[in-house]
Amino acid sequence: MTEADFHVLLIASSLMAVRFGQRYVTQTLVFDFRYDVRLNHSCDDHAAPDDLVYPDDDGRVVYCTSESDVVSLLLRNGRCPQWIDISVARIGDSFTELELLCCGRFTNDRDKMYHSDGGTGPFGIKSPNLPPNYQDGTTFPLPESNA
Repeated sequence: MTEADFHVLLIASSLMAVRFGQRYVTQTLVFDFRYDVRLNHSCDDHAAPDDLVYPDDDGRVVYCTSESDVVSLLLRNGRCPQWIDISVARIGDSFTELELLCCGRFTNDRDKMYHSDGGTGPFGIKSPNLPPNYQDGTTFPLPESNA
């Protein structure tokens, strides 16, 4: 995958995650993004020989203030995580913070990217974390960002 392709998928997926998340939360979400990137949230015991894994990523969390920072972090020698769950997580004074939960297996094979058929490559658009006893159709406030 090229840097430009990954960058476009990240921006498009960020926009979709905010639009999807807006139906769940009380605040108005803006399209200025920050990213809470959580690396290696997968069981990689079944990694194929052509998948790369980075054991040093286990438990690693990186806060990125731009899409370019995310691209630099997650695109490694033309490879990206096979799946990246993206959702709205927190809100700041002038930005929406998105959480990226990332697979630990990196690939350059689009067929191995979980959401390629939907047009978002590795990105899976998810709802924000729902509060306990959430009732469908209701809204709730997102927590405030510490950034």
